[in-house]
Amino acid sequence: EYIQKRAASSAEFARQRDEMFQQMEAFRTTPKPAARAGQNVIYIPVVFHIIHNGKAYGVGENISDEQVLSQIDALNRDFALMAADTVNIPAEFKPLATNTYIQFCMAKFDPQGNPTTGIERIVYSNKATWDTENDIDGVLKPATIWDRRKYLNIWSCNFGGTLKSQGVLAYATLPYFTDNQTDGVVSRHNAIGTVGTLLSSQRGGRTVVHEVGHWLGLLHIWGNTAGCYDGTYNS
Repeated sequence: EYIQKRAASSAEFARQRDEMFQQMEAFRTTPKPAARAGQNVIYIPVVFHIIHNGKAYGVGENISDEQVLSQIDALNRDFALMAADTVNIPAEFKPLATNTYIQFCMAKFDPQGNPTTGIERIVYSNKATWDTENDIDGVLKPATIWDRRKYLNIWSCNFGGTLKSQGVLAYATLPYFTDNQTDGVVSRHNAIGTVGTLLSSQRGGRTVVHEVGHWLGLLHIWGNTAGCYDGTYNS
């Protein structure tokens, strides 16, 4: 829905989206080597921007380091196909399931070269909730983003307003047509990790795993809608 709304308001964005799909299809249909040489692991540095309005450490949206690190563990588990529940992958998809050789680590240096834990805590004392995508993409992200060419930016905040009423847990940009001000993943604070201040439905870290998949270019396995991809790129 996020991508469709952006494409509906920008012809250039829609053109770039369609070009991305076409390039992905060309890659999919290009013959691949029988075995990938080397299989070297790609490590992606991650920065978590913990957005809160002054709550104590570990309370509400000011989630703990432990909760953040549990999300890194979940990402590495699933991108390496190491989760115990992989036995439940439907038979149709089992031949496609694989170790991606992509792993995630907390950033060790900030954009200025200073040592960091990869966890940045930012106080907006006069703002209890972030209510719309425009609120986040137009205000929060540009003020806090680290260089998208060097980091995966993940924002953790308290959703309210439209985002809450629509039941949004998280959303991500796709890689081909993102920009230097908005690139990354945004998640409700209580949909991150496997421990801490979590919604009862959020115990495996899968919401952020799902969104990071989008950030790396994966689309939904059921297509662009609840049905299947119809060949037009705009359903």
